[in-house]
Amino acid sequence: MREREHRPGPVQGVIFDLWGTLVYRDHGQYEEPNARRLSAWLRQQGLIQDEERVSRLLQEIRREGLRWAEEHHREYTVERAIGELFASLNLPSSDSLLFQAVRIFFAPELQGSRPYPHARETLEALSRMDLRLGLISNATSDWLVHRVLEQGGLDRYLDPIISSAAFGWRKPHLEIFHHVLNTWKILPSQVVMVGDTLDFDLVPARALGMRTILVAVEPDPKNDFSLASFSPDAVVTSLSEIPPLLRQWL
Repeated sequence: MREREHRPGPVQGVIFDLWGTLVYRDHGQYEEPNARRLSAWLRQQGLIQDEERVSRLLQEIRREGLRWAEEHHREYTVERAIGELFASLNLPSSDSLLFQAVRIFFAPELQGSRPYPHARETLEALSRMDLRLGLISNATSDWLVHRVLEQGGLDRYLDPIISSAAFGWRKPHLEIFHHVLNTWKILPSQVVMVGDTLDFDLVPARALGMRTILVAVEPDPKNDFSLASFSPDAVVTSLSEIPPLLRQWL
């Protein structure tokens, strides 16, 4: 653990990121299996014939959606992507069909999702310190965020759980951070942001006056450039390092 001299003031709340912070990072390895799973299901339903073509089309829609989302800081949800796919194929669309399609699409990803070592124990320890714990995640599906947390036994420690899919704005837009602060009615200086990405998690949190902890269980190469000009208040390589660190900040 590497710690930076931090600002005075007792910590009352901690906001976590999800992927790369509490659970193993999605490196994009699920996009193809997810799309293939949905395409196979659509063929089984008699709605399409060419699984490969539909899988490629959905992956392209998702890539374009991500580019748009990162440019505008607004989420491009999986429901929107699948709706666009259905429209392009002239498929019938209904709320119930979309509901099923989203769950079929994310089945491979959900099956492969697992928490980092010490994730549950860390949240348990912090909750026993009477800290407010919340989560903000950039995600195309609010349902997936909640299911990943439930599956890992992490959801009961976190309130609120905010996904960009449900909220609309994506990190690093400050509005999504303000939402948690306003919900808790806690000053930014009394909150710590814990995340694995400098530009999306820690830089905006610091701009609001929060302390920051960089999680480097799986170091993100994208952080290398920003680290030249930004120093987190602490860097941890295991989640088990966080409770003793925060005890010093109470």
